[in-house]
Amino acid sequence: MLEKNGERLVVGKTVMELGAGCGLLSIVAAILGASHVTATDLPTVTPHLQKNTSQYPAITVSDLKWGPTLPPATPRSFDLVVGSDVTITPYAVPALVETLVALSAPLYIIAGPNHREGWRTFTTKAAEHFTVTEVPKEDLDPHYTSSRVGIVYLTKK
Repeated sequence: MLEKNGERLVVGKTVMELGAGCGLLSIVAAILGASHVTATDLPTVTPHLQKNTSQYPAITVSDLKWGPTLPPATPRSFDLVVGSDVTITPYAVPALVETLVALSAPLYIIAGPNHREGWRTFTTKAAEHFTVTEVPKEDLDPHYTSSRVGIVYLTKK
């Protein structure tokens, strides 16, 4: 999705990736021209994330445990917040939504397996604070689209 809409969504923007894992979304955002990307994950993951993203000067790696209170050093305002496969574990969804609420961005894009309980829990909990809009098919690359993956735009109510 970012590769098809990068100019509109990413170029010159500040981006935060939640649950970055290996950092693929962060790397894509940096390659597409984001002015700065903050890649976040749990402290057990960030050493590997740092290694994977070290050749991209636009990327900063930061520890972030989801919840209503962000660490003092965590930036709070971004142009775009993204997350992929962050809804797989249903018990983590409330903390994910609390983190999204604590951040400030005009747009959030979250993707995950829509056939799992975590996705249903996420879209229901997110709707308490955000307008949840399914990403239109024309915004997706037809070669990389699956009916088993949900992608939503979130905007704060």
